[in-house]
Amino acid sequence: MVFTALAAELRTGDVAVVGSEEYADWFQQLLDWEAVEEKPASYLVEVGLCEGGEAAEFDAASFRRQLEDKLRGATAAADAGYPDNDGLVIDPETGIPSLKAFGADGQRPSAKRLEEENKARMPERSLMGISARTAYLVERRRRFGPASGNEPKLTPSAGM
Repeated sequence: MVFTALAAELRTGDVAVVGSEEYADWFQQLLDWEAVEEKPASYLVEVGLCEGGEAAEFDAASFRRQLEDKLRGATAAADAGYPDNDGLVIDPETGIPSLKAFGADGQRPSAKRLEEENKARMPERSLMGISARTAYLVERRRRFGPASGNEPKLTPSAGM
């Protein structure tokens, strides 16, 4: 959580690292545009978005046709499997598809063991005790004390 918060603060500029301008400039690590223009065909083949072939054969129109063919195949498979799909419901009046909410199949034994172990290790606390202990730890009485300036008469107990 600390690194996530730090990354968000760095991104917005709320936190800065002293001397960070001395590190590598990420702009210098980017590829030149000419090198980028040569790469799409081999990259698309490598990640499976485009079917084999030489980079010289690659053009945007053939790539688009291949994607359309894959999409048509996927929609045909979804249409063919609709009668057997219990989770998909199409409203007959509006034609809007929706998915049914499925409940969990139950807790796994490992999750139950983890829950039992957590309960065994955690002492039982009352909400008032938690609230009082938190107020004590953050010194709430100093920040939000009575308007008269009088100190509270209660002292925190050792059991909180």
